[in-house]
Amino acid sequence: MRAIKQSKISIPIFSKGYTSSKWCLKEVAEMVKLKDETKHMIMPIFLDVTPDEVKYQTGSYAKAFTQHEENYDFETVQEWRNALQEFSIG
Repeated sequence: MRAIKQSKISIPIFSKGYTSSKWCLKEVAEMVKLKDETKHMIMPIFLDVTPDEVKYQTGSYAKAFTQHEENYDFETVQEWRNALQEFSIG
């Protein structure tokens, strides 16, 4: 997380398995927090997923969140969901 905080730009690469990693979700939530608090820029790359799949958590993202809801508290999962809703094109 220190590297994200020290950077001016973050480039998350959203793929089908991205949301299966709690570490990736923690990092993207931190990126969004920094964007809201500072001038931190986020330049997302969508690899084999659409921006809508990320934003609305459908497909493989929905499956991963079903697992997370069983393993983590509501507030944590909701923070991750809210962070992903920041990403769309247009």
